[in-house]
Amino acid sequence: MQKFVSGLILLFLITSFSSNIFAEDPDYGSTLETAETAVTDGSAYYGVLSDSSDQDWFKFSQSGNNLYRLTLLNSEYNWKYIHVYIIDEFDFIRELPHITAYNQGQQAQYFIEYPYDCYIKVSGNAGSYRINVEYLETVEPDDYQNACDDAADQIVIDAGPLAATLDHTDPEFYDTDWFYFQPQPLHKYRIKKTQAANSNLWFQLYNDACQQLYGSTNEITFIPWDANDYKLYLHGDVNRYGNYYTIEIEDIDSYTDDHLNTYGGATAYTPGSGELFCSIDYEANVGSDLDYLTFEPIANTRYSFKLKNLEYSWKYLKVYQEDEFGIAQELCNTSAYNQLNECTAFFEYDRTVYVRMEGSVGNYSVEINQLDTVTDSYSNFCQSAFPILIDEDIIGTLVHDDPYDVDWLSFQPVPLQKYRITLTPASNSGVWFAVYNDNCQQIYGATNDMTFIPWDAADYKIYVHGDANRKGNYYSIKVKPLENEFYTDDWPNTRETAANLPKDGTEVDVALEYEANLGTDVDWFTFVAALSGNYHFTIMNPEYNWDTMRIYRVNETNQLVEVRAESAYNQLKEFDVALTEGTHFVRMEGSVGGCVITLQSPEPRCGDLDHPYPTADANRDCVVDMHDIAEMALQWLTDVRP
Repeated sequence: MQKFVSGLILLFLITSFSSNIFAEDPDYGSTLETAETAVTDGSAYYGVLSDSSDQDWFKFSQSGNNLYRLTLLNSEYNWKYIHVYIIDEFDFIRELPHITAYNQGQQAQYFIEYPYDCYIKVSGNAGSYRINVEYLETVEPDDYQNACDDAADQIVIDAGPLAATLDHTDPEFYDTDWFYFQPQPLHKYRIKKTQAANSNLWFQLYNDACQQLYGSTNEITFIPWDANDYKLYLHGDVNRYGNYYTIEIEDIDSYTDDHLNTYGGATAYTPGSGELFCSIDYEANVGSDLDYLTFEPIANTRYSFKLKNLEYSWKYLKVYQEDEFGIAQELCNTSAYNQLNECTAFFEYDRTVYVRMEGSVGNYSVEINQLDTVTDSYSNFCQSAFPILIDEDIIGTLVHDDPYDVDWLSFQPVPLQKYRITLTPASNSGVWFAVYNDNCQQIYGATNDMTFIPWDAADYKIYVHGDANRKGNYYSIKVKPLENEFYTDDWPNTRETAANLPKDGTEVDVALEYEANLGTDVDWFTFVAALSGNYHFTIMNPEYNWDTMRIYRVNETNQLVEVRAESAYNQLKEFDVALTEGTHFVRMEGSVGGCVITLQSPEPRCGDLDHPYPTADANRDCVVDMHDIAEMALQWLTDVRP
């Protein structure tokens, strides 16, 4: 029964399109050259494809600038296609967009700008189909203006679609169309363009001063904030063989506004006056609601800007200040989604501030508060760095002196205590610090956050510097000792204090006991190679991390030159290194943990096969002295016979 009803519906569609009916008797032509001539009054042509290789061809002639509607009806559960072609003045076949149908009817409009013959190929799966070719209208080339300043043709709002074309009548410049329209403030409009299937064009939205507001697109919504005229610019693909379009503007809604949308209409606000409740009242592709607040800040003062949005949508807050040229520059921003967020901005100058809110339609609140006023009071030079206390919050600002301001601070850490140094800038600030030793040599930076373990009791310096292009560089900095992170050390951390490394294969336990961004534990050893040859080293690292041994020689200028570097990860690493006579150093580094190292030199030793103990060396220490006489006296009655 359901199939019978579906068949009746499809039969109704078939018979309702046209009163003139044509059928294959004989078969329609199967090539372009044998195409069946079709009338363009909407008459129905019924056909049957015997299999997927079968094709039926139709053709019709036309005089140019004509709009046609082609219909394909396929009542079967398979695919049928209409391919549309034109033959140009060079006898080249040009294909236009095609139509596809699966157990349905499909239609498309085609606009043919030139007087070319048109051809239609029906193909697809086996079965019956029906096509219609219907002439709709002739659209002659229009005389709409081609420049924004000359736009003199009005699109009347709610007057229905206006039909036009872009044409090739000017051989040097492809056609464009400009229109203007007169909207009402805070009304919402839908601007929609349609086009023929073989056309490709777009529109852009401009203001009355010919500044582009949006595009390129086919449809937008638009809410104007003022009563000025606006303009539409239509442009398209010059290579198409017909660019036909309709353009229409509909008035679909209207709104009111709680705060104006521009700097000039910003609502005055006094910082510290509490929460201000607002709303985003409307949104569109162009012209969504904005809310502006304004106030006059105190110079060298930091303010907080809180945005509370308790709805499940996004709201955004941006803070601007005018520069010396009166141009508003963004200083900080935040956003909120069902939450409270804030940003802080430091204003070096007392120029006007604007706060802009935007986002999805809904309610929100804003609160602005003055936090602190700061002036520069720190040294600009390393040698006279301003002393600060450990665990003290330091607040500073960099000002636009000539040259641009920097701040030098100094502190006295405890050796082998781990510290964290953090710098927090205002949201609109760009400030960093570097760490220097007491001789004003940089040892780390630039950064905003680091850990540091000093190896000695010397003073250290902090160099604070920033981006001179920022309109306010505020910062807070703190040197904080970390609890339960005070360390001891088994071996020296510097070349100058390196420990002697045995050369006879004695095992040396190495413990790397702490790590930080600056001051991670390293262990230094030294030895003298008495002769040139291969020296045998081992690293036994039982842990699942990396330990590295670096071997250095000393050159003629007393500089270290790395000879070899080897690493071990949960393994015993053995290797030989060819060394020349002289002083050498070994540096151990890596992850926190323990390992064992050894060094076996090729130097001759008393007591080996080639170097027997001296006569009378009773205690075998390779030296004949009073200790040997004492040893012989102690053992003189011992029977040493075999």
